[in-house]
This record gives sequence, structure tokens and C-alpha cells, in this order.
Amino acid sequence: MGGATDPGVATRGAGGGWFGGLGPLMLLLLIAGVALLVLGLTRREARPDQPLEILKRRLASGEITKEQYEDLKHALGGP
Repeated sequence: MGGATDPGVATRGAGGGWFGGLGPLMLLLLIAGVALLVLGLTRREARPDQPLEILKRRLASGEITKEQYEDLKHALGGP
């Protein structure tokens, strides 16, 4: 029978589990990867300028006249 002299019993648990000690490192890398993925997916990207904001900026800088502003705003469906 098995027992203390059986070589299979003596070597069980001798670094064979958890990839020989690399398991905790792999687990940390997995957790860090998931965290980075979640942050990357939830982070709001800088949204592009809205058309009306661009028009307001162009009017303020003198690129367009008030009449052009009103025409363009109407064309964009603005209030």
C-alpha cells in the first residue's frame, strides 16, 4: 500500500500546484489585465466638438458674421 514511503505521497504539493509558485503572479497579472480592460472601456474619450459649439467659436473669433451664424445654425437644425 501507499504510506510515507510511497514516492508519490512524498512529492505531492512540492511546488506542483499553482504553476510552481508562478500562480499568484499569474493571478495578479490577470486581475491587472481585467482592471485595465474595464478602465479602457469605461473611460470617456474626448468627444468631438459639437457643430453649434464650433459655430459659436467661429462667430466669437470673427470668422463668420452674425447672419452667417444664424443661417448655419438653422441649417444644422439648431434652435
